[in-house]
Amino acid sequence: MIKLVNITKEYQFHFKKLLVLDKINLELPENCFTAIIGKSGSGKTTLLNIISGLLEPSAGQIIYNNNEVKRFFDRRSAQFRSNNIGFVFQQFNLIPYYSVLENVTMPLKFSAVPPKEQIERGLSLLSQFGIDDKRDFYPNLLSGGQMQRVAIARALIKNPQIIIADEPTGNLDQKTSHEIFDIFKKLNDEKNSAFLIVSHDPEIINHTKDKYRIENKTIQRLK
Repeated sequence: MIKLVNITKEYQFHFKKLLVLDKINLELPENCFTAIIGKSGSGKTTLLNIISGLLEPSAGQIIYNNNEVKRFFDRRSAQFRSNNIGFVFQQFNLIPYYSVLENVTMPLKFSAVPPKEQIERGLSLLSQFGIDDKRDFYPNLLSGGQMQRVAIARALIKNPQIIIADEPTGNLDQKTSHEIFDIFKKLNDEKNSAFLIVSHDPEIINHTKDKYRIENKTIQRLK
């Protein structure tokens, strides 16, 4: 589904170039459940942003279902991300002045989906994650686990083919982390949603189908 070919990323700092990723090659098939690990500052988040189209590589190709993402115009690139990729973040990134339901349906706000269907989709996801009774709550009234469920529901509202999660359990206790992992695994098994997860959580890493480590600016598959 996603193929990276010789992806390189450099940043410019005060007339000096900092090489972060060097000729990364990676293939992510449909229904993947893949973890990427590495030390802080190794380039994990940079790689996620490149895969998702948020960041352009300095060199190399990103191929998604036989389309090269790098060649998309800005508007088309944004449309590609919106229609194909859902994001789950460590900090949840919920809008504080939106209710739970409004946060979940926010990605549909400017879509062609009728308002009634937007609400129905949102409520269905909230019910699936056991927080439909929180539909009118604001994020500051929720626990960390509840906020992450809202964030996952928001990521799924447009039925993306791949979910990209950057340290999704980093701010959660162990019990809640396991619950979030179980949600991911169920979605992967039952809905064929593909997951690419950056995590330091051994519980998640040990139960993913494929594991990669970023080290010394390159990537290596782990057994």
